[in-house]
Amino acid sequence: MDLKPHMMLPVWLALPVLLAFAGCGRDPVEAPSATDHRRAKDFTFTCPDQDGDGFSPINLCGPADCNDTRFFANPDSGYCASYHHLEYDPPDGVAAADFALIQAAGLYHLYYIKGPFWQQYPDTDGKAFGYASSVDGVSWTDGADALTVDEESDWDDAHIWSPCIVRNQQNGRYYMFYTGVTYGDFGHEERIGLATSPNLRRWTRANIYGCEGKTFPGCLWEPDFAWSAWSEDGAWTRQCRDPWVWHDDVNGCWYMVYSTVTAPFSYTMVLGLARSDDLLHWTDLGPLDISRGPLAESPVMVRADGLVHLMWTSSSTGGISHATTYDPEQGPWSDPALIPGSDTEWHTASELLDMGGWFIYGYVPDYPRTIDLRSMVFHGAQTPEPGPLASLLCAYLDPAQVHPGAVEVDNGVDDNCNGLVDEGTGPCIDEDGDFYGAEESIYCSRLGRDCNDHDPNIHPGAVGDCANGIDDNCNGVIDDPLECSPKFPLPTSRY
Repeated sequence: MDLKPHMMLPVWLALPVLLAFAGCGRDPVEAPSATDHRRAKDFTFTCPDQDGDGFSPINLCGPADCNDTRFFANPDSGYCASYHHLEYDPPDGVAAADFALIQAAGLYHLYYIKGPFWQQYPDTDGKAFGYASSVDGVSWTDGADALTVDEESDWDDAHIWSPCIVRNQQNGRYYMFYTGVTYGDFGHEERIGLATSPNLRRWTRANIYGCEGKTFPGCLWEPDFAWSAWSEDGAWTRQCRDPWVWHDDVNGCWYMVYSTVTAPFSYTMVLGLARSDDLLHWTDLGPLDISRGPLAESPVMVRADGLVHLMWTSSSTGGISHATTYDPEQGPWSDPALIPGSDTEWHTASELLDMGGWFIYGYVPDYPRTIDLRSMVFHGAQTPEPGPLASLLCAYLDPAQVHPGAVEVDNGVDDNCNGLVDEGTGPCIDEDGDFYGAEESIYCSRLGRDCNDHDPNIHPGAVGDCANGIDDNCNGVIDDPLECSPKFPLPTSRY
């Protein structure tokens, strides 16, 4: 049997458990009862490890992990409580659908399709983008609508759907890509438009005219290509919606993924891909065949952990598919797999916000049509699984950073679970050289604070004189009998 050093059981426990122990990770482990440790089958326990760092908060599993949550810590009050999800609940009478989430100026900004709650499909109504902001993802403040339909328009006068917002580093402005809907010669027609803003609050349709025959500004993209059903007759052949725009630092260009249909139209959807250097002029890269099926909506594409990850809504009853590749243009793509829970908890309209090492994963549940936020970390080609989330004011910590024996860093957190915060990471004020720091110092490595930093014989745990009128061991009692014989061994350096 091969046990990791940090998962070794206490000596008194090792023999009774040996036969039943199969690795202190996921499987139940039999342990002695509290009343008779020779009766190893009296009860069982497991070694939970929620954050996957190889350490459990259960003492019987080895050195206890002082933080088994996945990602977050609050330097002021300790580890933050995590939730299954954070939630934005729209105002009364309003239901949310496809949305955009962006972080700027200390706020999280949320833009969503705003539909009437009483409709069966409120997202398809979509006359405006609702707006809300939050500093922590827990409490949200509703603001004025960000953008509304324009009845004078000849391409987005009926509905607007599916915003996606990026910041153009070249000019500092924010670009909102969205779906505009009108009813024209082909019946229902969808196109991708562009609005811009200097501050995420005042939005104006861009002065562009990229759609054939459309004279109202803002129309950017329509898939009039041989592989598309765009030119065919039919009420639903002109589908072009749900743009997702992102910058790939590896290839050095912008990509846009969007939902459309292929030719000949037989109610088969697919995701289209386009490339740009300036966010205004786009080159068609054809369909992403990996997504072809009855439904291919609300795509997102990011690069993380060495791969490009593509996610999209692949079922109208809930379900988000995931596939990976090294190159979004060349492929090949892995076989799609469903995000765990997305089909049973009814996730649609997924969204990702890069937080540096992990992502906020957002989606819309079937009821009550709120916007739910969870965490997600990508691990290579593995299918990612959503995780719990804490207040977004909490500091992000990699799970591997906080456990017994970890490297202590200056972050206001007890990284190595020894009861000290930030010890050894900065200057230790220790004028008497006993390795116990002055009370104002937070960086010294020995347990306790020195109540007299001018005498090396006075410090926590010291053996002193019981009748010298001095608090030798810094326990707050002068001439305590315990000073003659310490009640615990002299601590050694923990750093």
